[in-house]
Amino acid sequence: MKNHLFNLLNNLKNAQQAKKSFFFFKNIKLCKKILNLLWKEGFIAGYLIQKSTFFFIKIFLNQKFNINLFYIFAHYKNSYVLSFKELYKINNSLFLLILTTTKGIFTLKECKQKKLGGKLLILIK
Repeated sequence: MKNHLFNLLNNLKNAQQAKKSFFFFKNIKLCKKILNLLWKEGFIAGYLIQKSTFFFIKIFLNQKFNINLFYIFAHYKNSYVLSFKELYKINNSLFLLILTTTKGIFTLKECKQKKLGGKLLILIK
């Protein structure tokens, strides 16, 4: 799980720095969920699953937002579980925080709206 997320975010960061308009990545269920959240937040312009081969996703980049820094918390050593009260104290205007909850994978803003706590997964700045 950790390697797929790292590869996706690293490829996204490198493609944005090279000013590419799109890049290809493996079709993995967890990565599609992360891409859906990134699309909602405006970090990417969209993604398309190739119909000829279902093994790759074509990811279209948004040049307005650049990913400068990302950190993946999906290590067994670094399992940070935060309750709703702890999440409510975090200001989310400077970064995008993605959490895994019992209801699925959500951003910090969605967790605050649904009053859910969860385990930290990714921090994108």
